[in-house]
Amino acid sequence: MRTIRLELEKIIRGSGFWLCILCTFLLCLTADVYENMLTGRRYSVAEAVVTFSERELTEDWQFCSREVIRKGMDGWLSFFLPIVAAFPCIPLLCDEYRTKYVRYEIQRNRKRSFYAAKLAAVFLGGAMAVTAGYALFSLMISLVFPGPMEFSPAIREFYELMAGGGSESFSGIASFLYVLKILCCVFLAGGLSALPAVVLTSVSLNKYVVLCVPFFLKYGVLQICLSLRQSDFFLSGRAPGWLIEANTIINPDTPLYLYQYPGDFRGKTLAWCLILVVFYSGCYLILQKRRFDCGE
Repeated sequence: MRTIRLELEKIIRGSGFWLCILCTFLLCLTADVYENMLTGRRYSVAEAVVTFSERELTEDWQFCSREVIRKGMDGWLSFFLPIVAAFPCIPLLCDEYRTKYVRYEIQRNRKRSFYAAKLAAVFLGGAMAVTAGYALFSLMISLVFPGPMEFSPAIREFYELMAGGGSESFSGIASFLYVLKILCCVFLAGGLSALPAVVLTSVSLNKYVVLCVPFFLKYGVLQICLSLRQSDFFLSGRAPGWLIEANTIINPDTPLYLYQYPGDFRGKTLAWCLILVVFYSGCYLILQKRRFDCGE
């Protein structure tokens, strides 16, 4: 635990951690939150803030702060998450190996526990940075966009119908708990997205390669899942239920939206996430254990 704490302190003190928070915040601003039904034009969070007045924001349920916070992950955040989540830790880790500084750290710890602490710190560091950025975005949205109770009774009733909840679901405490669920999902997705990059540091010290390869791998898996979902086999209803469920579970973006699914499906998805953590951890520890020179 002491080694994990020291590694986290190094990550938090680094400029990459704070840059990750800023990037997460800015990427959330790219999400589309409003569509003009007459013109078909869509407005991102940033465009809505500078385009519409405070009065206009209270005339459409799409501008509800609760709804805007939910849509924050629909922009470029999920697309660039493997790079953003790994950025606080990977450049620092690659530099430690390149300068041979890691030799002195290993001498003060057992090799396996040292690498396990590195792995845990990367997961926690990436998860904390992404979550902090999303929390900052949520705070800004709560201050700029109207809350559910600031709309007229007719608009609020329609939004409650669209969101599938009663008026008690949109109170201050209920809305806070709703945002907290979203942040927990962001934390999980951020930590998972950082792990493939740390495994790649075992075979390459090129930080650009280490950061970009998981991005392309996620994109490939995501395209496969989307292609299956849009295939005639799935759309015609011939696909068995377990295959449809498995396709959703292995989708890299599913952890971000885990709060929207029923309890049994969440359990299966969390089990899959645990399998991924064990897989990445095993790969990293095995590859690092085979090193003859701990400083390379």
